[in-house]
Amino acid sequence: MSEGVVAEIKTIIYYWWNREPEPANGAEDFGGTVQVLIGSTDDERADSFDLIVCSPSRFAEHIAPENWGRSRCLPGGNVLPITGVWLMKTWSRPEFEASLRRVIPAYSPGPTLRPSQHELEGLSLGSTTTNMTLP
Repeated sequence: MSEGVVAEIKTIIYYWWNREPEPANGAEDFGGTVQVLIGSTDDERADSFDLIVCSPSRFAEHIAPENWGRSRCLPGGNVLPITGVWLMKTWSRPEFEASLRRVIPAYSPGPTLRPSQHELEGLSLGSTTTNMTLP
């Protein structure tokens, strides 16, 4: 059985809304999208996870029905799914990144879809079934 993947943050990229500069520490009105590249500690490749980080006031503005737009709503225009939102009372890059660094290890080790060497040895390219089990 595989031991799982131990994840680490490779890169954090910020995209501030309305092309604003990064808010000053302590700012109470801010919003942006964050791209977090996370990968295995034993591999340089990474997966991208996107989230929103913003103040409650900016989030309220962001989700106001007049700002939904067609591309953000489900068909019919009456449902706006929201996932991956991190609200902060005031902006602090060190606090935000420390929170990310606490969350990622909490979910490690995670499942892996990579077969073990033993499982690979049991595979036969000509067969229609295998003995490989995924965690």
